[in-house]
Amino acid sequence: MKYFSVLFLAFITITACQNTPESAAVKTTEAAKSDSLAIADALHGFFKWYENNNERISAINFVDDSGKHLSLNETKLNEFLAEITKSGFVNNAFVEDEKRFYQTCSKFWANEPIDEVPTGLGADRYYCAQDFVAPYSEGKVTATVKGDHADAVLTLAESTTFNFTMAKENGKWLLAKLGCNMGIEY
Repeated sequence: MKYFSVLFLAFITITACQNTPESAAVKTTEAAKSDSLAIADALHGFFKWYENNNERISAINFVDDSGKHLSLNETKLNEFLAEITKSGFVNNAFVEDEKRFYQTCSKFWANEPIDEVPTGLGADRYYCAQDFVAPYSEGKVTATVKGDHADAVLTLAESTTFNFTMAKENGKWLLAKLGCNMGIEY
């Protein structure tokens, strides 16, 4: 029994010594690299999906132009956002943020002439541009991870950058908010 106790104590000591601050730092660095790669994969995946489905989902017209001013068709907006949710790259916070954005825009539309470019619709919301700049699904992604949240920056050719908020849910990084507010405070 004495021999067993000595072996057990030696085992515990060796195991405890392997858990040094340096090994903890290595594990933290490895986790950050893993998260950064997963965030890049999530953003690239979203934009690949968007590039492949943009025409289809753009046919879901949630802007009603049948009156004197544009108005928001909430049912169609929900249908549009449900399609984006099916991509598997966005979370509920993203959907709620998009609803707030378009609801805010619709308040402006109520006072804007129907034949002018409406507030918030002057460019593609997801590309944050009027023209397709470069393959967003291939841009360089850098991320600052803070627990289960991250600020991500997508850099395209010529140093054009786009900011995103990401959230880790059930071990998967998802798009939680676009950095493109289209000049709207909401």
